[in-house]
Amino acid sequence: MKVMSFIPNDREWLEAHYNTAPDKICQAICDIHDSKMLSVGCGDMLIEFGLLNRGAANITGLEIIPSDIDRIHETANRLKAAGFAVPSDYIERLSYKCYDGVNFPYPDDHFDAVYSWGAFEHVSDVVAVLSEMRRVLKPHRRGMISVFPWFTSYYGSHLSDYISEPFFHLKRNKDWIREKLEEYAIQHPDSRDLVTRHMWNEYESLNGYSAEDFYRDFCSVGFSRHNWQLLSYETELTEAPRSTSFSDLMITGSQVSFIK
Repeated sequence: MKVMSFIPNDREWLEAHYNTAPDKICQAICDIHDSKMLSVGCGDMLIEFGLLNRGAANITGLEIIPSDIDRIHETANRLKAAGFAVPSDYIERLSYKCYDGVNFPYPDDHFDAVYSWGAFEHVSDVVAVLSEMRRVLKPHRRGMISVFPWFTSYYGSHLSDYISEPFFHLKRNKDWIREKLEEYAIQHPDSRDLVTRHMWNEYESLNGYSAEDFYRDFCSVGFSRHNWQLLSYETELTEAPRSTSFSDLMITGSQVSFIK
């Protein structure tokens, strides 16, 4: 089995977030032209720039990390430097909002579309955030959520580039994992800050969900319709823990499109 890298290079990251993700969001939501959209867990807002170029009127990015307008400018400059098109009016059409991770600071039926890309594996109260997504979405409007990876899959730790033992995150404690990251940092000193700070924080914020856990919580919220896709890769399970179900080990990601 050929194991892929979890962390892509910068060009791959830009391409995936500026083109691939917006295309999938547009396919799921069907029509974003002139839409007022909400992005839950917007990160660096690369996806939002891609959606602006596909016709969204304006997009609000929600995050638990405080930031300001400089973050949006930094992303715009990063895209321009890599040769991607950036709308001249992006500053009027994009906004960044910090929230408490649970309560959305918007009234009911406020947005034409809501979506989340690669964030729900970090959400601490999944049911609450799903309920808020439904609450702020206008009736009969669409949204989508894409998650990769689920914790119980091979890549679920976000640390598989640095620790070679398969499924270590399902078998080892945090002290062991931290020690292995320190060993990696000693051997790769230029990566110390990325590995022992950023990626460790990413690991510690994971909620431990599997696709089955998320499906259960999603169904409890009450969207009128929902359609699912699953992502899986060839995976050697020789060293996988027998206590984890086959589907939890093999379902690496999920995408759901829904209607309120």
